[in-house]
Amino acid sequence: GLLVQIPGLTGWDTLTAPFGASPFAEGDSLTVIDVRGTPGEAITLEWKEQDGSRWIARVPLATSWTRHVLEPTDFEFWPDGSPATRAGGHLNPQAVRALSFGPAVGHGATRGKAIEYAVGPIGVGPSPLADRSWLQPHLETLSPWYKQAVTTIDKRAVRVPIPRQRGLTAAAEMDGRYLALGNLLKPFASRYATVAGAALVWLPDATLGAKESEQVADLLRRGGEGIFVLNSGPRAVVLDPSQPVELAARLTHGGAAAADLQVNWQVFQGSKAVREHSAAVTLQPGAMRGVTAPNPAPLPAGDYRLQTSVTLAGKLVDVAETHLRVVVPTTPSGQRVTVEGGRFAVDGKRLFLHGVNFWPRYVSGQERDRYWSHWLSPRNYDPEVVEADLKAVAGLGMNLVSVQYNALDQAPAMRDLLARARRHGLWVNVYLGGAHPLSFDPLLVSRLLTEGRLCGDPTVFAYDLAWEPRLGVHQERRRYDAAWRAWLDEQYGSLAAAEVAWGTAAPREAGQATNPLDEQITSDGPHRTMVAAYRRFVDDLASRGYRRVVQYIQRLDPEALLGARTGYGGTGQPGANRVMAYDLLAGAAWLSFTSPEGYGLPPTFEEGRRTGLVTHYGRWAGNGAPVFWSEFGASLGPRGGTPETRHRQEGIWETMLRVISDSDADASAGWWWPGGWRIDERSDYGVMAPDGTIRESARIGARLAKRIQESGNDAGRGEPVRLNIDRDADARGLTGLLERTAEGYLKARAEGRPVRLVTAGTGTTTATMPLVQVGNVPYQGTGPLKYANAEVEGVRAEWPGGSAEANTGDTIAVPAGAVCRLIVRLRNTGEAAWLNSSGRGACRLETTHGAAAIT
Repeated sequence: GLLVQIPGLTGWDTLTAPFGASPFAEGDSLTVIDVRGTPGEAITLEWKEQDGSRWIARVPLATSWTRHVLEPTDFEFWPDGSPATRAGGHLNPQAVRALSFGPAVGHGATRGKAIEYAVGPIGVGPSPLADRSWLQPHLETLSPWYKQAVTTIDKRAVRVPIPRQRGLTAAAEMDGRYLALGNLLKPFASRYATVAGAALVWLPDATLGAKESEQVADLLRRGGEGIFVLNSGPRAVVLDPSQPVELAARLTHGGAAAADLQVNWQVFQGSKAVREHSAAVTLQPGAMRGVTAPNPAPLPAGDYRLQTSVTLAGKLVDVAETHLRVVVPTTPSGQRVTVEGGRFAVDGKRLFLHGVNFWPRYVSGQERDRYWSHWLSPRNYDPEVVEADLKAVAGLGMNLVSVQYNALDQAPAMRDLLARARRHGLWVNVYLGGAHPLSFDPLLVSRLLTEGRLCGDPTVFAYDLAWEPRLGVHQERRRYDAAWRAWLDEQYGSLAAAEVAWGTAAPREAGQATNPLDEQITSDGPHRTMVAAYRRFVDDLASRGYRRVVQYIQRLDPEALLGARTGYGGTGQPGANRVMAYDLLAGAAWLSFTSPEGYGLPPTFEEGRRTGLVTHYGRWAGNGAPVFWSEFGASLGPRGGTPETRHRQEGIWETMLRVISDSDADASAGWWWPGGWRIDERSDYGVMAPDGTIRESARIGARLAKRIQESGNDAGRGEPVRLNIDRDADARGLTGLLERTAEGYLKARAEGRPVRLVTAGTGTTTATMPLVQVGNVPYQGTGPLKYANAEVEGVRAEWPGGSAEANTGDTIAVPAGAVCRLIVRLRNTGEAAWLNSSGRGACRLETTHGAAAIT
């Protein structure tokens, strides 16, 4: 065996064994490993295949030797460095070419902790279950295990299906429809009708009263024909009074003979039927068919119930019910969240926001394609379940939910969600599809905002513009190599001049400069100055993209707050370095606040206190703007986890909220709401169990957030301790900065002193700042200045009788011979203040008109 002792884990500490050929013989699929070690910690076991794909499993440690037998499905696809085409697949044991093992922060091991582990023989072998896949059939609502939740009904523990799509709209359902008898969330019986015309009926408890027994018998009788409604309802759950109510249904037939069916739609307001439609349709065996109600017309504002009945020769074979809200479009009244004095505020009073990244419970255990079709889509959105979950969120005292909003068909559900959140006193942080700074889609953003009626809605806390943005590993970063070379020419004059300043050569591919190699980004060395220049390039590239996005959105919604969750893999974590996750500086000059993420956080405050440095770095990067911890959490593992993983999740929520108070942050949103198994990630980060029970982690977070809301943060008293930072001093960027500064930070906080991060450029002007370029190289007339930087916000041209606005890359047509006045708006994206006087440090704008220089 092998014994490894690590005095203080800082990131990854893994060992690798390469193979010329796979150790798995034909028919082998199991990985067998014996381990022991520091209890409560874990090591990772990683197989790397011939195509470069990486597959990682977490192996928990215990005091005594434990044998772990892992199937291919126990290994999670790891995207960093892997071909994207393998996502969603499984490990191919016969293709593996390397094995790595060891502890890793973010994968069950605690940063800074002394960890010991021992590994015995590692073996492979065939699975005795290889030819018995029937042991876990895929039956939606029934099997595998993650399709159901354990709950209590009449003081008895029972299993109930996790709610599934109920076919509530006209959107064509291609999987099946869920029907619950009794309480939707705790039904006494349920049925899932498949597209093939089969019915999966589940009774949580065989003990039923007479009324319930009759309902189940009626359900079984109706299903005997194999004819089911897959979906029926309006095009959307929310409509305007001007929109016609177009009703449609989709039916499936699993019987043996053709069926002449009558479909009847009834619309009720209260108990009164206000509209009725009917249509005849013939359905062949094995067929699915859509049918549309004739003569669609608008309905007045109000709440409606819609019932769809399907009869065969006068006999009822299936029935479906849904609801519709018809709402007059208005902008709700109320005060929007603002930023005042570097803090979030509402109606002039400081506001601490605490909440959760919100998906409703019905995403738990969804198959990958269904999950990624999005919970707000017409096929998936279930207002009744969403209402129950929002009520539970608010019941914890939370005041914020973060949601994704990606596609136009989600707009009606978004309007419904905002109205429900508003009634529960919740603000909504809305991620906007199409707003990424490097892939901006202005038409999509405009339509998402207008069709979702977000502009001016005080329920909207902010727009989240980018989701964990990163450039990727070296091969992925190559797509930006042309921009990198152009930036070098812009800043240094030429690649040759840049390499002289760096004291090293840029990597080459096909004779041209390419981006730094992964090993150069993840380790310090003589390439440090080159990597520092590349980090500034990434900051500039992202910032210029954010400028376009922010200016566009502000024209549509001028008062909106704008952020971007910038913490792929955990802000500042070593594992995120290799993929060039954006720094909090990237775009900060355009954003209303910075948004780090807390992955890699240890489960105790004593170990995790140094993470507060990230809060201070975010506030420095944002020039005093608020700091919103946009994600943090821990997975419990399968089947609701173990006492150890539940304790770890509770510890991380407690540590994060204590770090937030200790470092004076302004908001938090944990990852995430719905408990249960997420198939694609093989994780369970949820803080509400699938049956609706609130997990202790959420209660702990809510209690600590309430303390902050009532008493404020506890970030120290007295004159702040000034800690000097320098991202360029280590090729690892923020990761190295945090390691170098941690000791001074912890000392200041242990003494009860507040902290302020500063650089050599803090409080300087262009006349007094150190005259160095990025990478701490003396400035010789070329190269990017370390403490001064700028962007053009826009240009306005004015001439007699006309004017026009333009942004970078635009063209303004000016009448021939006209005398034109240019007004150029600039933004200071550096740290030093500009001087506009003459002499040392004076700043001026230079441009050209043809061959003429204009200053």
